[in-house]
Amino acid sequence: METIRHVDGPGRFSHAALDHVSGYGDTHEVTESAAEYLCDDRGLFERVEATDVEFTEVKDGAVDEDGAAEELPEPDSPSVDDLEDKTVDELSDLAAEAEIEGRSSMTKDELIDALREN
Repeated sequence: METIRHVDGPGRFSHAALDHVSGYGDTHEVTESAAEYLCDDRGLFERVEATDVEFTEVKDGAVDEDGAAEELPEPDSPSVDDLEDKTVDELSDLAAEAEIEGRSSMTKDELIDALREN
């Protein structure tokens, strides 16, 4: 089994080898032949090393050498609540600024997901 991450193509992608519909940044465990097809042939996914997955899971805080938690800086992107309150047109404008491909055909939820990933 190999771990792959959705990095290109449609914002939502479905395939029999995946355990659920995939969005940008989602990781999946698939067979070697499925990884070859989705990564090498289609180019929609990339192979992920075990250490890459471990590092992407840490989001809420970091720990220094003494074991004390340090606060992470606030992200430059709008907060989750800000995105939920925006109209589709406002989200499309933000997606255009972020140069998100396929934004014109995305639903509000897909735009929010894409902006969160960006």
